[in-house]
This record gives sequence, structure tokens and C-alpha cells, in this order.
Amino acid sequence: MVSKLKSHNMTEVELTYEQDKACEVARVGFMSASPFYSHYFLSTMREVFTKDIQSIATDGRHIFINPEYMASLKPSERVFALAHEVDHVINRDPQRTKTYKAEGHCRGVPYDHGQFNTAQDYRTNHGLMEQGVGTMNPSWLFDKRFGPNDLPEDIYKIIYEKPPEGGGGGGNGEGEGGNGPGRQPGSTARDQGKTPRGAKGDPVADQNGGGFDDVLPPPVDPVTGEEDVPTEGEFREAVARAAAAAKAMGNLPGNLAKRIDEILKPQVDWRDHVRMVMTGVFGSKGETWAKLDRRAAALYGLGMKLGRDNPFFLKPGRKGYGADTVIVARDTSGSIGDEEESAYMGEIGGILADVRPRRVILLDCDTRICQVQELYYLEEASDERVRTTKGHGGTDLRKIFDWVKDNDHKPECLIVLTDCETPWPSEDPGYPTVVVATTDTASPVWAERVRLKI
Repeated sequence: MVSKLKSHNMTEVELTYEQDKACEVARVGFMSASPFYSHYFLSTMREVFTKDIQSIATDGRHIFINPEYMASLKPSERVFALAHEVDHVINRDPQRTKTYKAEGHCRGVPYDHGQFNTAQDYRTNHGLMEQGVGTMNPSWLFDKRFGPNDLPEDIYKIIYEKPPEGGGGGGNGEGEGGNGPGRQPGSTARDQGKTPRGAKGDPVADQNGGGFDDVLPPPVDPVTGEEDVPTEGEFREAVARAAAAAKAMGNLPGNLAKRIDEILKPQVDWRDHVRMVMTGVFGSKGETWAKLDRRAAALYGLGMKLGRDNPFFLKPGRKGYGADTVIVARDTSGSIGDEEESAYMGEIGGILADVRPRRVILLDCDTRICQVQELYYLEEASDERVRTTKGHGGTDLRKIFDWVKDNDHKPECLIVLTDCETPWPSEDPGYPTVVVATTDTASPVWAERVRLKI
């Protein structure tokens, strides 16, 4: 079956038996060699086989693969190539590409698509070599000056203003999908003595200055006109799950772990923070080992045939609800402003829609529980911000925890909006608690704290 991917005007093609086998072997090797990259790929991306590109490319949501090119590589080089594309995605290179192309310049010099892709490749290839993922082809870009922690923008300015010997600044890198036409000759792994003498080169990379792939702008949804890439919450959740899988296998290199930590613990405002916290609390709740992920299970079966029995190839499937009972509580003592409450309920409503709890209970509390409501439709959470809250007396939020215990609830999570001017229980209640604080007053050490600033 042949189909058209509208966002990049690429036609999908069917694989021959030999090409299909080569790609399946590459996937299994990919999962074994790099559980972090492979887990992220399986959870958020998909392959598109097409002959509309020379070799391989990514737009942040897809990995585009020319099946003839992939079959021409050694198995370990295929693993490296797949990890290379996912690394571009983890580093937000498609978004970078779109931004600088639109601006027409980067770091004060004109933007050139091919050369910018070269800068991205230097960083990515060096990092993958340090991690020992697959095998680097001798024709592919490598320069020991540029490491995995360097920004491609900084690398770009250096190679644009002072290109490697034999190349010229600038170029004609406006094309996309053709692996960076207009790339100037770059330093390769062969040049740096990073591959064995006599190793077979890559003709495509040799034709393109050492570059074997292309980074495309993110795809655009034809209906909404918006970028079809994971949201910030979805992206961080996928990264966290992939990191957990890699740690479980004992295969998360230190330099990669540091980068992941920077992704998961950035300086963000309360909206991003509370969403990250909540997706972390609920992330595994939406999965069940009673129903395996079909795609990963198929790869596991292939691995068994190849004599590579590894249970970490398997992934849990999705279940209908991401959580059971969630309790949302509001401090109604009078110190919470309408703007803060509106922002709080609006954001909580969006998070609940993402995690799909089976039951949501909304509590209002001052020195007692003033109101209890059960939300039957997730949209009601956002509507609650315009409903009149009851209370406005003193504050004793211990009553919230007493109410939960007295009614024999075991919530997946309790989310509390408060100024923290209240006594708290002396002990951890035994379930995840997120305090969305409107002041800098301390909250319990056993609760996850988010500072709400409007």
C-alpha cells in the first residue's frame, strides 16, 4: 500500500523482503544497544519508508528512511543512524531548523541549511561515539573539537566563518529532504582516525560533505495548521520513561543521563512545573502489563528468533484510564485571589484531561470541609473556576486529609491550592500530594511543591 505524507509531500513505499528484514534487524539491535533512544522512538515516533530522500531524515515526529540506503549499511551502522535521528529529536533540532530558517540568520551570520545540519551532526555523532551506540561509518561527520555538550549554534558560527580546509563558507543549503545539498566538505571520522583503516565508506555522505541525513522542520497538522510534535508535558514524560527503561537495563551512560536531567529539571513557570509533576505521578498509571504494546511485542518476537531474548524489549500497553481517583482541594479561607484560582483550575482541568482519571473529587476547605463535588465530565474542572466557592473563614487544611481518611479514599494524587498559611499533618499521608502554593511560605517536606505566580 502506497500513501502520501502531506506535511512533507513524501510518498511511502513498500519494502522488499530483504529490506524489511534489514530494518527489523536494525530495530532489534537498536533496542539492545540504546534502550533510551529506542524507547523514546517507540513511544512517540514512527518510521516512514520513502524514496523521496537519499538516505534518512527526521522532522521530530517521523524518521524518514530510504530502504535501499538503510539496507546498504552494516547492521551496527543502521543502529547508529537510528539513534542519530532520535538524538536530533531529543535536542529539538527540527524546531531549531524551523526557527533559524525563518529568521534567515544564526549567531549573526546568514543561515545555511546544509551547514547548520553539519553543526548538529558534529554534536550528535560525538555524543553517540562516547556512548558506544552502534558503529560510526568512516565517511560520517566527526570533529574532536565539537562535543555533545556544545550548542549547534556555536558550532555553526565557527564552521561558517572558518570552514574546514577544502570547504568554503556559506553554501547553498536551502533544499530539504535531500540530505543537506550545498554542504561544504567537513571533517569526518576517517579524517580524525576514529575508524579502522580500510573500512567501507558511505557514498551518500561522501557526496554531501560527510553528512548522511537531514533535519526537517516539524510536520504541520493539515487540519489545525499547528505543529504535530509532542507537547512539553508529553515530551518530558516520554524522556522520563525512556530514561527509566534504560536505567532498568543498566544502560544509561553518564553524559546522556546529565542531558536527560537538564531536560527534566529546567527552570520553568508553575504551569509547566505542575504538568511535569502530574505526568510523573500518573505516567505509569496509564499502562498495563495485562495488554502488551503490540509494536514492541512484535520486535521481542523477532529478537527471540534471532537468539536475543531480552524482556526489556517488551512494553506495557495503554489502558482506558490514566488514574483512578484524583482529589483536587482549594483553600477557601479568603486569601486566594480570583485570578490565581482561575489559572489553577484551568490548568488542573487540562492536566486531568490528559491523564484521564476515573473519578475526580473537588473539595473546598477553610477550617472545615465546606463543599464536596464530584466531577462527572473532565470539562467541569475548568468550569469550576467560575463557580462560587464556599468558606472564607480561617484555615486548617488538615481537615482535607482527615476527610480523605474518614471516607476511606485512597487517591492516586491529592492536589491542593493554598497560601500555605495553615497547619499540616505531621506525617506523610501515604499518597502523592502536590501543593500549588501562592506564597513562599513553607509547605510539608513530604509534598511536591509548585510555586504559582500570576
